[in-house]
Amino acid sequence: MTIKKANDTATVTEIIALAKTRYAAGLSYMDENHTEARNDLRMLAGKDHWDPKTVKDREGEGRPCLTINKLPAYTDQVKNDSRLNKMSIVVKPHGNGANLDLAQTFQGLIRSIENNSDADIAYSTALDSAVDCGFGYFRVNTVWPDDQVWEQEIEIDRIPNQFSVVFDPSCNKADSRDKNWAFISEMVLRDDYKNKYGVDPTPFGVGSDPVWCGEEHVRVAEYWVRKTVKKRLYLLSDGRTVDGDDWDSISDDLKAKEVMIHLEPNPQDPQGPPVEVKGPAPEGSGYPQGILNPTPTIDRQRTVDSFEVTQYLIDGSTVLKETPWAGKWIPIIPVWGKEIVIEDKRYLRGVIRFAKDPQRIYDYFRTAATETVALAPKAPWVAEERQIEDYEDDWQSANYKNIAVLKYKAVPGIAGPPQRQVVTQTALGEITEANISDGEMKATTSMYSASLGEPGNEISGRAINARKVEGDVANFTYHDNLKRAIKFTGDILIDLIPHIYDTERQVIIVDELDEEKPVYVNQTVMDVASGKEVVINDLTSGRYKCTVTTGPSFTTQRAEASASMMDFIRVAPETAKFFIDLIAENQDWPGAKKIAARIRKLLLPPDIDEKGPPAPPKPSIDDVIKQLKAQSIDLGNMKKKLGIVETKRKLDGSEQQIAEAGARGALQSVGLSGGNTDGQT
Repeated sequence: MTIKKANDTATVTEIIALAKTRYAAGLSYMDENHTEARNDLRMLAGKDHWDPKTVKDREGEGRPCLTINKLPAYTDQVKNDSRLNKMSIVVKPHGNGANLDLAQTFQGLIRSIENNSDADIAYSTALDSAVDCGFGYFRVNTVWPDDQVWEQEIEIDRIPNQFSVVFDPSCNKADSRDKNWAFISEMVLRDDYKNKYGVDPTPFGVGSDPVWCGEEHVRVAEYWVRKTVKKRLYLLSDGRTVDGDDWDSISDDLKAKEVMIHLEPNPQDPQGPPVEVKGPAPEGSGYPQGILNPTPTIDRQRTVDSFEVTQYLIDGSTVLKETPWAGKWIPIIPVWGKEIVIEDKRYLRGVIRFAKDPQRIYDYFRTAATETVALAPKAPWVAEERQIEDYEDDWQSANYKNIAVLKYKAVPGIAGPPQRQVVTQTALGEITEANISDGEMKATTSMYSASLGEPGNEISGRAINARKVEGDVANFTYHDNLKRAIKFTGDILIDLIPHIYDTERQVIIVDELDEEKPVYVNQTVMDVASGKEVVINDLTSGRYKCTVTTGPSFTTQRAEASASMMDFIRVAPETAKFFIDLIAENQDWPGAKKIAARIRKLLLPPDIDEKGPPAPPKPSIDDVIKQLKAQSIDLGNMKKKLGIVETKRKLDGSEQQIAEAGARGALQSVGLSGGNTDGQT
């Protein structure tokens, strides 16, 4: 336990008291939603379709209580619509030195995290809960992959029990990222408590809090708290923005790694480039000197409001563990159903909330119709009393026993045997009411026959699809809320990754083709050109944002692309030779890529791939020297030409001046002035 040592008992007492107050407030806020949600789930499970008293009375009378549960068909349709279209997190650069290559590394790492932790299960579980009863949750967690490693990894986990989560009711954001506290709790058997946490549970007795402490169970909760803290930001001379406390903790180490160097003539080649020598330049030498890997200076600094997140493990009486969280958000992500806010109270519902009463009515009238048609007494026999004398038992059981021969006595004056009195038994009223209730279930869920795959009055495919789209659009809220939750997950991961993957290490990323490849992150290498250390794939540099795209999975896209290509070939078979390799590549055969590569070699000329001809080879050093010499000769010739032109221009100007001087002398000799041209003497 890492509780503050100063006034330790008071600190624990304060934490527990505030936690219990908050838990009670959150539970009270969600009480009505939880009650309705439990009822929704029981109805989906086929329970509570009939009032218990009604069931007891009908069972006592030997009458049936049929449950024909049509509700799961509506929820399953919405759930499986989401499974057809995969949602993917897309990372984009967002300033402060971010670049597209590192954004793709982030995106590939997020895909790898999703694949390794089966995030699709977490997403689907939360959506299923939102569709069923109005709310569901999943979480982001950090784990040690095994007991032999020193590097943590990130996981996305499902929360199967949606009632185990209690939220801060004051949060207003649609994805609840502004919550300041939250709980995930479970009831632990007292016999298992010590094995799990290493201490004995709080004894049960008089005064025990029934919410937290029971006779056989103890509630243990993850209590997440987010506090606003002041944070110093530094803008460094290299353009980076860093946490002031973090920078102060490492700046001395960085300065210790600085190396003073100077340049001296190369003793092996005095005419060649100078060489680097460690240490300052000799006094009076005039040699240039500088620092190798200089520590950036602080250009600007400011104080901002930031967040500090802590996870406490509590049992209602003590703090079992305290763990700081590296990110700035509480990593519990909700997926909401449809929401209505009335006087600051949030009401959540799933697909079937208003279809429960029509379902109950449907069960009642289908049961009544069954009773009327199948369980009502059969048509009675009409006989003169003397006809069945001595055979009364056979005739009384004739309506429910298979009797091969019914005997009777002939009575004078009565022609023929006893006759059955035909009574018309109809259930038109009950069946009509049941059909009305069936329609009301569709109306309250906004899902009609076409959405459920039932035949309707629509004839054309366009009309059927249009009718189906109505149901999809009416329930698109659930998919949109899941998309919003996955975007929040992307934001959490972008914030968390630089803190968890903070050392030089190899990670596996997954590209858009679902192919894995290893990448080194935070790798320090020497830049040959500058002679300085640089960090490759520095996950702490730049700002990034995420969006979420929706569409078929890559496997589905590939299958659809292959089918479309085959359809195109049927229309224009002469074009097949131009892309037959792409068709092979998009198949699910074993070795499809190898087959495509072999076909491509046959289609394309040697040394040319689908990207075009290879780039021209880089010039050798000799080629560069020759080119520079040629450029020097050309430059010299050009200078000579420019000199000749300039000399000629000057000569032409001199000749013109001489001619003008001669003309003025001639004019003066005849008594004319060069400046007087009006003919006056």
